[in-house]
Amino acid sequence: MYKRYLGVAVAALMLVGCGSRIALPGGGKTETTHVVYQCRDGEPLDVAYYNQQPNMLAVVKKGQQPAIVMVNVIAGSGAKYVGNAYEWWTKGDNGTFTQLMDDKTTECKSAG
Repeated sequence: MYKRYLGVAVAALMLVGCGSRIALPGGGKTETTHVVYQCRDGEPLDVAYYNQQPNMLAVVKKGQQPAIVMVNVIAGSGAKYVGNAYEWWTKGDNGTFTQLMDDKTTECKSAG
């Protein structure tokens, strides 16, 4: 199961730099949504969501940091994505970006 996500994540990383659309495994068209959030720490959070059931990815770029490819995981409420040592959890127009290793959390709100 993790090998499948790894392959999708690697493909996403290669395509993000090219500005291309991501084709996820499964039937049908991949739905793409782009949202910019403003975070309390003053940095913007730029998120591109790629959804095609059963695969859901978020490519998250915070400030000047490199982009992080995250996969959707089970959440009690809202949508939760994890990648590397980061977590992005959204509900409505709000979200929480967490650096898990440092236990640093930043609240963010959709700028649009």
